[in-house]
Amino acid sequence: MTSEIAIMNQRALVFAADSATTVSYVLANGKRTTRYFKGANKLFQLSTAHPVGLMIYGSASLHGIPWEIVIREFRRGLGTDSCATVAAYATRFFEFVRTNDALFPEGLRVSALTDAAVGAAVQAWTQATNEVSALARRKRRTALGKIVDGMLVGWRARNVAPPLVALDIAAGVADYLDDVSQQLMETAASLMEGADAILIPQLAEIGLQAAMKRCKEFLNSTGIVIGGYGETEFFPSFEEFECLGFLGPHFVVNRGRAETVSRENIACIESFAVATMIHTFRMGFDPETFESVSRATSKALRELAGRVRDTLSPDANVPNLDGLIAAIAAAHKRDWYSDSIRAHYLPLIRSIGSLPVTDLAALAKTLVELESLKERVTRESESIAGPIDVAAISKHDGFIWMSRKHYFKSELNPRFLIRQRKGHGD
Repeated sequence: MTSEIAIMNQRALVFAADSATTVSYVLANGKRTTRYFKGANKLFQLSTAHPVGLMIYGSASLHGIPWEIVIREFRRGLGTDSCATVAAYATRFFEFVRTNDALFPEGLRVSALTDAAVGAAVQAWTQATNEVSALARRKRRTALGKIVDGMLVGWRARNVAPPLVALDIAAGVADYLDDVSQQLMETAASLMEGADAILIPQLAEIGLQAAMKRCKEFLNSTGIVIGGYGETEFFPSFEEFECLGFLGPHFVVNRGRAETVSRENIACIESFAVATMIHTFRMGFDPETFESVSRATSKALRELAGRVRDTLSPDANVPNLDGLIAAIAAAHKRDWYSDSIRAHYLPLIRSIGSLPVTDLAALAKTLVELESLKERVTRESESIAGPIDVAAISKHDGFIWMSRKHYFKSELNPRFLIRQRKGHGD
C-alpha cells in the first residue's frame, strides 16, 4: 500500500509519494504473503532532458525485477529523445518493457504464466477438498471428480478480459498444459494431498483458464502514473496505468485515469492507492462515508415506507415500492453530492489554479503526510510511511526535486551533488 498524489495547474504538475513499499510473494506452501519496507523510491524522472516524470505504487517489482531498474534503463535508452505527448511517452515506455528480452527473457515470461496457473490450480483443489471434507472418505474421490469437472466447465464458459481474446486462451492451454501438469505432479505431495493423477490435467487447465481470464487475482499489480509535458503540449497532463506484467507472450497493461489541464480546466488534484484523508480534503467526505450514507438512506426510506403503509393500510400493495425507494435515494445522493462539490471541490480547484509551484509542492507533501499520519495511528501495518518525495514538473524548468530523501549525507559525496545539479537525480 502507498499514498501518492498529483496536483497540477497551468503552471506545473506536482507529484508526491511516500516511501513505504509492498513486497508480495508465494511461500512454499502456496500461500501468498506481503511485507512492507520503508525508504523505497517511487518517484522518478522519466527523461533527463525533458519535463516528464513517473510514479509507481503497488508492487515494487515486475516479475522479480525492481521497477527502479526498469525505469532507469528506459531513461538511459531514451537519452535526449522526446515525444510529442505524455501519452506517447507512456506508449514508448511500455513498448520498451514489452520488447526487452534482456530484462524479461522468454523463460521468465513463460514461468510467469505457468506459476500463476499452478497457484490457481492449487487454489481450486483446496476449494474442492473443502467442499467434500464432511463426506465419508470412500465418497470423496467421486465427489471431487464431479466438482473439478464442474469447475472446468465453469472456467471454460467465463468471458475473457481484455487485452486477451478467446484464441489467446486456447493457445495458452495448448502450449502450456503439459508444463503446468508436470509442475502440479511435482507439488501434489506437499500442496495437493490426495490429488488423483487423473484429475491433474483438468486442474492444470483450470489453472491456465483462471490465470489468463482473471490475471488480476494471480499476478502482482503495479500502478504507474506518467505525467508532465510532451513537445507539443503547453499544459501538464498525466495518465495512469495498471501493469500486471507477462502471461507467456502477452504483456498485460490497462489504461486508467487521464487528466489534462487546459484553458478551461485550470487545475486538478488526484490521489492514488490509499487516499481516505486526501479524498476527504478534496470532497468533504471519504468513500466509506459516501457508501455508508447511501446504504443508510435506502434503509431509512424503506423503513419509512413500511411504517406509512402499516399505519394507513397494512394490507395495501404499493406498486413498484422498491423502484420508488431506489429513485428517491438516488435523487438524494445526487443532491448532497452536488452540494459537496459546490462547497468543497470547486473552491479548492479555483484556489489550486492560482497557486505558485512552491505552494503546490507544499500542499502535495502535506496531504501525503496527513494520509501517513492516519495510517500510523489507525493501523498496525504502517504501509504508508517514510519521507515524502515531491517533484515539480514545468514546461520550461523541467523536472525539479522539491523534497527528496537521501540514503546518505549529500555533502559527503560531491559527485552526487554534481549529478543532482545536472538533473540526473535518481
